Amino acid sequence: MEVMVKRCAGIDVHKKTITVCTLVGSLNRSKPKKQTKEFDVIYLPGFFTEGGTIIRQARELGITQPILSGHGLASDTLIEIAGAANISNLYITSMFHTGSENPLAQNYIENFTARYGEAPDTFDALSYDAAHLIFAAIEAAGSDEPEAIRQALEAVSYEGVTGFFEYDEYHSAVNTAPMLQYENGEVIKTFEVEGN
Repeated sequence: MEVMVKRCAGIDVHKKTITVCTLVGSLNRSKPKKQTKEFDVIYLPGFFTEGGTIIRQARELGITQPILSGHGLASDTLIEIAGAANISNLYITSMFHTGSENPLAQNYIENFTARYGEAPDTFDALSYDAAHLIFAAIEAAGSDEPEAIRQALEAVSYEGVTGFFEYDEYHSAVNTAPMLQYENGEVIKTFEVEGN
């Protein structure tokens, strides 16, 4: 595979090798001297502030391949930064989105929007669930002592706005994560992927 630009972003997985490069500055800072003939996908780890700019610039350069990312891009601000037309062929794993059919999530979205004048994003919902998970552990422990809370967390099962939580013997959360498929800035399909 040839180099697209001297400074690039993403991960190139080709047969048994993985090449990782990071973005330094704008994709538009220097004109690419060589372009790849083919690549299948862009993996874009990061947050919506940088991700929105990278996606917009990639699409403006004519790059149409799928872009994959995690919940760091799951914010309506991503669409504002990149532009809805550029948010196509984008796949994000995210524990939460406002189109969720979870009744707890819909109630949360309604209450959050009424209070703050805007819909919650993934980070709002995860923070809400994290706080309520701790509250559930305190209640189960019957104590606010840190060790009692830790022990209670090992056994707690919690249904929240981002889904169902419980922990395995390694203290890892056991849950699934939705993968959201975007076209023109809208979620058009949701897939469930195993979180572990």
